[in-house]
Amino acid sequence: KNGTAGTNPGEAALLMGHPRPDSERGLTGTYTIGKVTICMSRYNIHQQIVKTVLFVLVLNVMVAIVLAAVVFIVSRQIIFDPITELARAIARLAKGDLSTRIAVKATGEVQMLLEGFNQMAEDLDKTTVSKDYVDNIIKSMINSLIVVSPENKIIRTNTATCVLLGYEEKELVGRPVETIFGGSRLGKDPWMKTMLTDNHVSNIEETYLTKNSQEIPVLLSASVMYD
Repeated sequence: KNGTAGTNPGEAALLMGHPRPDSERGLTGTYTIGKVTICMSRYNIHQQIVKTVLFVLVLNVMVAIVLAAVVFIVSRQIIFDPITELARAIARLAKGDLSTRIAVKATGEVQMLLEGFNQMAEDLDKTTVSKDYVDNIIKSMINSLIVVSPENKIIRTNTATCVLLGYEEKELVGRPVETIFGGSRLGKDPWMKTMLTDNHVSNIEETYLTKNSQEIPVLLSASVMYD
């Protein structure tokens, strides 16, 4: 007898043929004993395709986000962090800290840049006289020293000058140089012009004027100082 099952759309259908007579049971070869038909709804197929496509898209987006995060972290450690540290080190070196070194490690050209900076800082540290060292020399001088700007304003003095004239350094800084020279400056200006022309003068007779208006004769030597 024929038998059917699942004939609705989306279900399987099974069709069976009649049994063979006894006289045909001994035959050999290919013959049909039945048929199975599988049916699926088009709507279900479409939904499955949409779900698969969405899954693939979401998976690709997640993989891209993970890769971007990994690339950012690696790039930051290899490139951004060393460059940031280099910028900070340059700022410290510009302020006079010749002991500045960069301990951050990098790769490739960035590492070469960091090593070049460290070598430059080391060379400067060996060959450059520090500001503190110069200040100590100026303070320990037994001769009077006065630094004057092109506008004839006192920029700094040393301890010997302050003791000799009875001033504190902060009282002299910014004041006209005539404050510490006695008498009129009209007859003594030529030596200043000579200094500017020849870059130096030596053993010029001058007179200091102390805070108490006492005149002290001195032999003056002066030279032009460049930045």
